[in-house]
Amino acid sequence: MPDKQRQTVTILYEHDQLPGYDRDSAYAIARQLEDCGYLVRFLGVEVFAALKNVFSYAGYLLIIPSAETMPLELITPLRNYLERGGRALFLGGPLFYDNIRKTEKGYEKLPMPEAPKNSMYIDATFIPGVPRLVIEGVTPSYKNYTVDYDGPLTSSEGQHIWDGELAAAPRRVQCPSARPRGDGYRKDRRHRYIPIADAGEKGAAAFIMLNGLRGQPRMEGYSHAERPGFVKNTCFGGAVGGIGLSAAELMAADGGGELFKAMVGTLLRGVYLFEAGTTEYRVRCGKKVTLGARVLNTTLYFEETSLRFTIRGEGYERIFERDLLAAPYNLTPLEFPLGEELAYGNYTATTELLYKGEVIDSIVQEFAFDAPLCPQPDEFLRVEGEYFMLGGKRWTAKGMNYWPHFYPSFENDDYWCGWLDSSFYSPRDLELDLRRMKSFGINLLLTRIDGYEHSRISDSLRDFLARCRAHGMKVMLAYPNAQAPADYCDAAFRQLVYENGLQNDPTIAAWDIAWEIGPHYGGMRQLWRDDWVAWLEDRYGSIEAAEESWGCGIDRTVDGLIRDPGNIFDSDGPERVKAMAYRRFLETLADRHWSYAVRAMRKIDPNHLYTYRQSSLSKLDIAFLGTNRHTDFVCPEGYHIANSEEGYAGACFSTEALRHISGQPVLWAEFGYSPCGKMWTRVYWDHDNRTFLPGEEDYQTEYMGRINRMLIDSHADGAAPWWWCGGFRLAELADFGYMGPDGTPRKCLREYAETLAILGRDEHPAHDVIITIDPEASPKGIYGACMEEGARLWSEARADGNYPGVVLRGEDYTSDTCPNEAVGGGIWTNDCPHRWLEGAIDFVSLSGCSIEYIDGDTIEIEPGCRRLILSAQAGNNGAASWTDGVRIVSDFGSLSLPAGSEVRRNGTVTFTGTLEIPEGADRIKLRLETSGGVKFGSSFTLLLEHK
Repeated sequence: MPDKQRQTVTILYEHDQLPGYDRDSAYAIARQLEDCGYLVRFLGVEVFAALKNVFSYAGYLLIIPSAETMPLELITPLRNYLERGGRALFLGGPLFYDNIRKTEKGYEKLPMPEAPKNSMYIDATFIPGVPRLVIEGVTPSYKNYTVDYDGPLTSSEGQHIWDGELAAAPRRVQCPSARPRGDGYRKDRRHRYIPIADAGEKGAAAFIMLNGLRGQPRMEGYSHAERPGFVKNTCFGGAVGGIGLSAAELMAADGGGELFKAMVGTLLRGVYLFEAGTTEYRVRCGKKVTLGARVLNTTLYFEETSLRFTIRGEGYERIFERDLLAAPYNLTPLEFPLGEELAYGNYTATTELLYKGEVIDSIVQEFAFDAPLCPQPDEFLRVEGEYFMLGGKRWTAKGMNYWPHFYPSFENDDYWCGWLDSSFYSPRDLELDLRRMKSFGINLLLTRIDGYEHSRISDSLRDFLARCRAHGMKVMLAYPNAQAPADYCDAAFRQLVYENGLQNDPTIAAWDIAWEIGPHYGGMRQLWRDDWVAWLEDRYGSIEAAEESWGCGIDRTVDGLIRDPGNIFDSDGPERVKAMAYRRFLETLADRHWSYAVRAMRKIDPNHLYTYRQSSLSKLDIAFLGTNRHTDFVCPEGYHIANSEEGYAGACFSTEALRHISGQPVLWAEFGYSPCGKMWTRVYWDHDNRTFLPGEEDYQTEYMGRINRMLIDSHADGAAPWWWCGGFRLAELADFGYMGPDGTPRKCLREYAETLAILGRDEHPAHDVIITIDPEASPKGIYGACMEEGARLWSEARADGNYPGVVLRGEDYTSDTCPNEAVGGGIWTNDCPHRWLEGAIDFVSLSGCSIEYIDGDTIEIEPGCRRLILSAQAGNNGAASWTDGVRIVSDFGSLSLPAGSEVRRNGTVTFTGTLEIPEGADRIKLRLETSGGVKFGSSFTLLLEHK
């Protein structure tokens, strides 16, 4: 690029004084640049906004010296300038935070308008009618945060832009939310973040953000940057810088001018590494290393550069140099194989970019050549009774829901790609988080795979697990779109596990197979209409018989079609029996889905535990009673817990009840409070002070403190609040963070650490009194039993100095002694669902055959076959225990339990027997039955096909 063009800088200015604009500092900046030989032009805000070809007139670098004073009228022209290829350097900020507009009196800072529902807009870009502009690290305000910092600003490690220090002084610093720093090659990065001056570990007081979206050159400029499926930010080849100090502070600081001029020179030169290193963070056995880099050229001309790659490991060093002609306004790639297989161990790949013989940029990447994992059995987390066990000792889950500290600031399209996506995964930021979390006593991270293209997440996932392993942390991993039992995809789970060797990785504590699914079975009732009809006909004999048992009619559409009963769990009215029947149906449906999916998953990965986060206890909830025999521990959420003594007592009672109902450990998998608003709907914000409304953070601490007390007093086996990372989250209009975006622990985190030091210290206590609950006492089910009546009973017992235990009504019955009552107390016949007896046949297998046939499957039998030797696995989902008088019956014989059997609730057992098949039979229909001839559970049908 000709030197004259490289030396031209435009400073945005307004003669009609902008509120808060510092003219003297703008002139001081101009003098600094002129002294260095730069050609400096001033351009008024109104002139800038009126230009038709703003890029050609304003040039290649625009400096905004008082970003916090810029009016909203600047948004559209600034977007046009950046999308045409312009670069910008912002001082101060935050940009477009305040409602600054041109009025008849000139530019004014107007009050923020009143938002719906008495909420407030977090910044002026949320005001209806304001054009949307997204510049990573700059605007909207959730892309950055303000910190109070009184230490020196020091040069960020690894950058070649500025080497110096700004002396300590109390100041408010505007810092950007971090992004990946370019380590790793072929990662399809969206951005590269280059910190230049650090405010300790709180963030970067000066930075450059590179943008990697594509654009095509045109005669009059550059096209808008677009890539299908992604939010459009600045253009391909875009680069913006920010210094989070006011211009006056920067110019007054010793060395501030040098920092400013170094950033201006870098932005005008316009050549950077965008990403560099190896294609994998975790190179697997048998694979060779590929090295590569992409160079970003933000100028109009080809640039001659060189790349130097240095690979270092223990006793190993190799250096490679390559020339690269960087294309204008483009990302130019270069890659090559290392050419040899490395020894197992840890390595670094350092990539340096040379321009005119000088190193102007570098990226250091850590990678490892991993040996296959060969864990011992005691390295995997296990469950023994009501306890977690690890290495033969009791283990308590001291957890946290984890997403990286910068993640809340993502745009929605990026957010839902998932943080493990190769575009967003950042090992350096992960290490910072892991170190911080470990210091607070956290030993378990709960997180989720949101990206479903395995090639984009596998390397990140392996690296994440390896880094957690190095810090002594376990991971509870969710892959809900593949593992959710109602829609389980065996091929997807199998591929993810086997391609990455996850079945052999003891870092994984458990699979979290269904994300907040409990109430969804009740909430998605319209999906189960056909199943509801089939269940009624199977369990009552007919729709008419069901209506007679209930004492009320079935629900139908205006066209006469049977539909779900609607919000039938809300009240205890005349449709109570129908409500109980519908809840039993949903429990049966969940049992069927979990039975198939979890058995299939355990065949792929038999080494890890299986659970799911149940969501909050709810009247719609059914899965606690329908799924426990298939999973290893219980994971309720706690958002339903009120910040009151009644809420605390109900939650304590819930821990004890769920532990008894399941016979398993209880880990509270999610709970929290957002001080900045009600999730999804409204925002509460102290706009002037850029923080939560007064008292909101104190309320968060109080609320979390009550839950902490519940965890200890009810002897929970683990906890994991929602969530680690603080900052306004656009995806949910909330901030549930325990750690502030600047790395400062919020009070709720410090108190949680104190709780973790106590949690699990004592054994589960002996029970002084026993409280009996009945989920069928009202249509509210487990929720009503625990959070209403249970709260009162818990408080009374503890006030008397007693620790209560919980049992289910009917669990002292057996299949021989339980009274014959219909579900919900309806009219009993032997063709309606039993209140105390419930069970399910999971699968049937033939003697000598490993195939597991499920309900509706077809068995091929040899011609003339008249006898089938069968075994059938079935589980007890009811309150009453089964004696050995329970059998599986059909028209052709029965299958029996072993003599002396007792199968308690959640137990699974195998029945065996021989069926005599008459000629011409085309199906076998099986049903559970007591010794007294009482039928219970759903029928199980196998079709017969004669070869």
